[in-house]
Amino acid sequence: MFTQFFNPVDTKFMMRGDSVNNLFNKRNIKNNKGFTLIELIIVIVILGILAVTAAPRFIDISTDAHIATIEAESAAFASSVKLVRAAYLIRETSPIEVAGASVAIDSTSGYPTGTGSGTAFCVNLWNSLFADPEPITGQSSITANLTEGWNSFGNSEFCAYGKKIDDRNFSSGTLPHFVYYIQDINSVSIGGETYGGDAGTVEKHNI
Repeated sequence: MFTQFFNPVDTKFMMRGDSVNNLFNKRNIKNNKGFTLIELIIVIVILGILAVTAAPRFIDISTDAHIATIEAESAAFASSVKLVRAAYLIRETSPIEVAGASVAIDSTSGYPTGTGSGTAFCVNLWNSLFADPEPITGQSSITANLTEGWNSFGNSEFCAYGKKIDDRNFSSGTLPHFVYYIQDINSVSIGGETYGGDAGTVEKHNI
């Protein structure tokens, strides 16, 4: 006669084991659940707020860096003018040879000047005063669109130097730049700028 044995303890253990496995499976499913639509919307809103508040500051940093470059270059330019002026007062000859460069001297003011004509005049002065000059483009008109990098505009009395920033030019009244007066100039308005100063002066504009 066949007798079937039944062990209630084993059955109870198996039932408890199955319950534990089911519990872990439910927890894994819950933990693997992705973001809800509301959570995604909140993240998108936060990113949008950050973009709106941070972008203007990044733009300001870029403008600050541009202005700092103009100020540094104008200070170096002014130092070179003083050095050449001092050498001229001692030697009283023109051109002045300084650090292997030849710098012309204005016969009226006794300050450094450029050579050549047209757009080459202020470019020549720039290249003469700097030992390792940045590339620069001479503009024939104060209203001309600037090229990338440094640009110049002027005549035998003054030279203006500035770097391209967005769509501004020398006549816009907002372009950060500096002006070097080769001769004494009374106040004169050119485009959106007013220039005037003593010979040898390096003057910053829109900074």
